[in-house]
Amino acid sequence: MTDWHALRDAYGPADSVPTLLDSVTPDYSHPAWDELWSRLCHQGTVYPASFAALPRLEALARAWNGRQRDPILHLTGAIVCSTDRVGVEGDSLPPLDATIRQLRHLAAECLEGDERSEEDFVYLLQAVRGLEGDALWGIQLDCLVHGELSFPCPTCAMDLYVVIGDDGRFVTAGEWPDRPDVTREAITPAAIPFPEPGEWMRRAAMKAGHSQLAAQLGYLFGTSRCPSCTTPFHIPGAAAAR
Repeated sequence: MTDWHALRDAYGPADSVPTLLDSVTPDYSHPAWDELWSRLCHQGTVYPASFAALPRLEALARAWNGRQRDPILHLTGAIVCSTDRVGVEGDSLPPLDATIRQLRHLAAECLEGDERSEEDFVYLLQAVRGLEGDALWGIQLDCLVHGELSFPCPTCAMDLYVVIGDDGRFVTAGEWPDRPDVTREAITPAAIPFPEPGEWMRRAAMKAGHSQLAAQLGYLFGTSRCPSCTTPFHIPGAAAAR
C-alpha cells in the first residue's frame, strides 16, 4: 500500500492524489485532470507522488481504449521525461521500468488506432516521446500546435523564435507578429530521412495521413541562422542546448 501522506506533490503531502485518480474519467474536461496536472506535473516539475501515481495511471490506461487513453498518456509522458524533479532522490524510474514499458506499448497501440486530428496527433507523438524519456520533444513538440519554439542562440545568446505554422517558416530574434520590419531568416528543411527521432515521427505522421505535419517536421529538424549574429545552427541541437 502506498503511504500517500508520506509522499510529496506540488502542494505538500499527497493525500488527495488517490482520490483524484479514482475520480478521473476519459473526458479531459473532468476537473480532476487539471488538479492532477497541477499536483503531479506543476509547470513541468515532478515530485515523489508523480512517480508513485504511474502504476495507477497505467492500470487505467489498460482499462480504457483508443482516444480514451490520451489524457493518461499526456500526463505520464510529461512526468517520465521531466528533468525538473523536487524531492526525488536518485533515479526513480528503474523500479517503474515495467510500468513505463506498458505505457509505451499502449501509446504505440494508439498511434496505430483511431484517426485523430493533426493537433491531437501532435500531442500523442509528444506523449510517446515523453514516455521514451525525450526531454526535448516530450516537452516541446507541441510547438507545432502553437506555431512557435523559443530558445537562445547557441552563439550570441539572443532569444530566438522559430516559427513553423500558418504564419510561415522562419527564425527571428524579435517580436514578430504584425512586424514585417523584423528580420526573418528562412529555415532549410531536413532532407529525408530526417535525423532521428524526426524520421520516426515523419513516418508515423505519414502513416496516419498527416502529410502536412510530416512536412512541418522537416522544418523542425532543419537548419537556419541567427538573425543577430548570422551564425548557422541546427534547430534540434540549438533547442536542446537551451
